[in-house]
Amino acid sequence: MPEVKRIFFGPDFEVPAWLPGALTLLLLLPGITRSFWDRDEAQYAAIARDMEEAGHFFNPELFGRPYAEKPPLAIALTAVSFRWLGETELAGRLPHVLLFSGASVLLFLIGRRISDPRRAFFAAMMLPTSLLGLLCGRLVLTDSALLFFALAAVFFLLDVLGGRGSLRAACLAGAALGLGVLTKGPVAALSPGLFAIGHCLGSRRVDRAARRRLFLSAAVAVGISAPWFLLQSFATHGEAFRSFWLRENVERFLHPLERHSGPVVYYLPVLLLGFFPWSGLLAGVWNRRSLARDSVGWGLWFWAGGVLVFFSISATKLPTYLLPLLPAVALLIARSSDSADPAVSRTSRWLTAGVGAGLLAASVAAVSRFEILSDAPAILWPLATATLPFLALPLFPKRTGTSARMLGLALAGSLGLSLFLPPILDHARCWAKLGRRARIERLRAEEVGTVRLSEPALGYYVGTGGTGIWRSREDMIRSTAVSPHRSFLACITATDAFEAARDGRIHVRILRRGWNLLEDGPHEAIELCRLTARHG
Repeated sequence: MPEVKRIFFGPDFEVPAWLPGALTLLLLLPGITRSFWDRDEAQYAAIARDMEEAGHFFNPELFGRPYAEKPPLAIALTAVSFRWLGETELAGRLPHVLLFSGASVLLFLIGRRISDPRRAFFAAMMLPTSLLGLLCGRLVLTDSALLFFALAAVFFLLDVLGGRGSLRAACLAGAALGLGVLTKGPVAALSPGLFAIGHCLGSRRVDRAARRRLFLSAAVAVGISAPWFLLQSFATHGEAFRSFWLRENVERFLHPLERHSGPVVYYLPVLLLGFFPWSGLLAGVWNRRSLARDSVGWGLWFWAGGVLVFFSISATKLPTYLLPLLPAVALLIARSSDSADPAVSRTSRWLTAGVGAGLLAASVAAVSRFEILSDAPAILWPLATATLPFLALPLFPKRTGTSARMLGLALAGSLGLSLFLPPILDHARCWAKLGRRARIERLRAEEVGTVRLSEPALGYYVGTGGTGIWRSREDMIRSTAVSPHRSFLACITATDAFEAARDGRIHVRILRRGWNLLEDGPHEAIELCRLTARHG
């Protein structure tokens, strides 16, 4: 704790730029060897595996079929990692962990540019120690790469917009933006674009050289990203255009896809809970200093407010969509306080304690619904250990150093969650375990199926061909009777297995059982069964 305090309040301590990245890496590495989490992570890993096996890293495929729902860059990084390190969970997640750690470094560099090193370090460490950052930073998703390239674009745009930028800075900003578009599409332009608009409005005047360099950045971004989209559209006769631009962007914004919907205020609790333990400091952001007309402040407000409004009015909502908002909020918190200690406010400390209490209460309520209540204490204790110290913040005396204590608590709590929570949560997951067992048990050319369940994690670990999906239990029984082996491997609920055995037309042998309490699909016992048609 004294060393943490020196970072914030020691006048001679120089924060090295690598320190936020190293601490972020320390927080994210534990647990990355665990099996891939259900839908998105396993699906991206399966696409990366197929890309690596085929040897074309910018032509996404899934089980031999073109995959046009996402641009290729983030998945290609996983495929390259598979090629170099082998197909493991560690190799799949490592590029994304490194990118998220790099995002912390970029956030520090941005903060140092617009403030001082101590505030910059404080802002940079809010990202990996926040609950949302800690959870998302280690996953095989597009979010870490998107965040990295967005922050890189903002970093170079500071030079371009500040009037001291060179053509090199404009080209680098455009390159970062173009790579972001190749990661997740046009949404990559949201954060840098909003920051640039706010910066221009706050400065009241943008000189001609800055305008030319902004146009150059946009041209470089289009030049880097557009060729891949055009080639994919031509190669698929327009299917890639319809799948990505129309369905994954326009339709996703206008209509809730895959049951991911919510009210307009959906992201307010997500921000409070996802930014914990720093969400209480939001109380100090809205003040005269932060609202004063300066170009950087307006850029940050447009960035934070624009992202929040955009995704709030979007019909499809997911908590991870809010990740690009967190750096802007962290920088606003670090800049807005008159002192170097934004947590000294009594309101901030009480709000932090209140959010922590709400998070703990919500976790208890969610875990109490589990059918295996004996696992509830094991799941809750790491979260309680990380949360309870912040509930005592209002008891601390109002003096300088509260932020340093908060950072120490946040680092310790985040490290505890990283070390202890993943193995505990594995007991409440089953798709990867059942998929691995199915790969061992399946006969040559024997199919693996589910009833009304589309689970990419199961398909990934099963391997070649993935899994089939039966529309009903009756469809499953009939398919077993006419299959070449007169047998199937099936991952089905315990209820479906019991009813199929009672039917009498097939023999049901349970090979492995697991509980699905956290991932997609029915939250009950899931059984891997061999179904064999009875003779006669």
